[in-house]
Amino acid sequence: MKRFASLVRKHGGGECGKDDALHARVAKYVKILRDQQNLNPISERIVKSSISVFEAMNPVRNDLSFAHDNPDLVQMEEARFVFDNVTAFLRFSKAIDTRFFED
Repeated sequence: MKRFASLVRKHGGGECGKDDALHARVAKYVKILRDQQNLNPISERIVKSSISVFEAMNPVRNDLSFAHDNPDLVQMEEARFVFDNVTAFLRFSKAIDTRFFED
């Protein structure tokens, strides 16, 4: 949450409210990437799709993980799949931020 609020603020995308959902913050960051970077069309499409991935991740985190006292957990293979996809976007955003958004 804080990472995307910081990235949005850092790159002139305005403020994120304390009640903004994670996917709303990701959407603001994706808009910055789209507006300020010359992304390859496939990269832009994957980045845009990450918004819905982050939105869909909330119920998994809240209801099917150790983030809360949940009786049911997502299966290990599915948890790894979700984790790998989310971290791929985070690695990409870090690489882009380091390379293209240098102060």
